[in-house]
Amino acid sequence: MKIKDFMTKQVLSVDKNMTAKEFVRFVQDKNITGTPVLDGERLVGVVSVSDIIARSDYIEREMGHCEDCYELDTTTGLVEVHRYYTDELFEKPIHELMTPVVDLVWVAPDDELDVAVKAFLETPVHRLLVMQQKKIVGMISTKDVLRALAKQPASKTA
Repeated sequence: MKIKDFMTKQVLSVDKNMTAKEFVRFVQDKNITGTPVLDGERLVGVVSVSDIIARSDYIEREMGHCEDCYELDTTTGLVEVHRYYTDELFEKPIHELMTPVVDLVWVAPDDELDVAVKAFLETPVHRLLVMQQKKIVGMISTKDVLRALAKQPASKTA
């Protein structure tokens, strides 16, 4: 089974200067969890919801120094926790939160599906760029691999 048979061929991308808040809205609207990041036409990284969470450690530091960090939003009457810290995170450009291109793992469309499986097992990533001649031609996720494996006939052991 080839990667090209199971990859997503229409890959959405975002600009490196998009804010984390804009990115979160984008992925919610498109029902995806991550996407390549471009600087013009040049690939500079990949960003996912997990990247934003993982790179927001300064929020944990701030929360660690706060004994009672609830505040009442007088306009809504709701109790908010660390609204000003999360606002700071969400205003960051995604190029500060993404996985840079030098750390990316990618596969080729004609690679066997096993290559993607091995990459998923050996790295913490959940999606791989599918590259051909230095161009993005698709993405394959762990979910895509599971779909592919589910389509395989069950092997019978004697």
